[in-house]
Amino acid sequence: MGVDNEATARADRQTGWLIALCAVVFLATRASLAWSQVDEFSLWWLVASGVAAGSFLTMAVFGRHLPMPILRVLWLWTPLLVLALQLLSYAAYQHPGGDALPWVWSLEAAAGSMLVLVLRARYAFALAVFSGVSVALSAWLFAGAVPSTILEVTPPHVSNIAFVAIFLGIRQRITALNESETLAREASERSARAVAETAQRARLGRVVHDEVLSVLLAARMFHGATPAALRIEATQALAVLDSADPAPGSAAVPADAALAQLQSRLQRIAPQTGFVLRHDDGQVSVHAVTHMVAAVAEALRNAVRHARATTITVQATVTGGGIHVIVTDDGVGFDETALNDAATRGRLGVAESIRGRMRDIGAEASIRSTPGRGTEIQLRWEP
Repeated sequence: MGVDNEATARADRQTGWLIALCAVVFLATRASLAWSQVDEFSLWWLVASGVAAGSFLTMAVFGRHLPMPILRVLWLWTPLLVLALQLLSYAAYQHPGGDALPWVWSLEAAAGSMLVLVLRARYAFALAVFSGVSVALSAWLFAGAVPSTILEVTPPHVSNIAFVAIFLGIRQRITALNESETLAREASERSARAVAETAQRARLGRVVHDEVLSVLLAARMFHGATPAALRIEATQALAVLDSADPAPGSAAVPADAALAQLQSRLQRIAPQTGFVLRHDDGQVSVHAVTHMVAAVAEALRNAVRHARATTITVQATVTGGGIHVIVTDDGVGFDETALNDAATRGRLGVAESIRGRMRDIGAEASIRSTPGRGTEIQLRWEP
């Protein structure tokens, strides 16, 4: 269903429900009149009138939940039944020469208004005018004359076309609001999908950069038989590619196990790394540990490949469910403004593999470096 059809259907349902509520109010005000006319009209007319009243009551109670095909049948046949009852009112009237006002005429405004939901506006207006004069026409056809009482109240009933105009305007306004709401919701869904796709591409880019490219670069440096260290890195890269990026959740690991995972991963990248590890007896999020380990691993790769560092130190602390890691090296360092230039050129190392991962888990990443004086990277995540 398109935006227009969906919005129109919702507007019709809401407008039809409002009209039915108005009809129930009219019925309540005419209940005593209807009861007083039980002996004045034929049984078939009274039963048909009860069906019309019951139809309006059904739409008022269940109109917001009934299937649209059923509602559309009710929106058409209920007004036509009311119109037929008005036209036949003096055929069913059992007191010749009387001037009773058939109580069903009180439903004429609601019945005429409901026609805007199933007919073109001009036809709905035409039938509403005809409905206003229908009781007078019935008296003329079946009683031979129109009682003065009927003549007096016929013009006000004809003027009930104002109700048709009001509900037509309400329907158009609700339709416009529903269309705006539907378009806004679809735009929001498209935006959410675009954000999710962008995030997924960023995660894939990090995996390719962190795992695959590192193995390829290392492989280019060796000749002859494959070293054991390179085989281990290749195995690790394949494991990362085969596994899904862990989603945020309540899964946690002991603090000492998290640090052991960190140390094991980093030693494969830079065996010369020195470690200072501290932890309490608590636990830490698996999701946070996974991203933190990947970010620190990228920092070590940069220290080995680009900074040509001889001394690398990793200080890691896991306390209170949080993680704080400091990576320092004595490499060549760099001008910190170069990081923005690298991100602009699409290089993922720091922008995505370190800062991007920290941003995804709500962590902080601080990078300080000076040419010729090494680099310090601090990563901090708190639950």
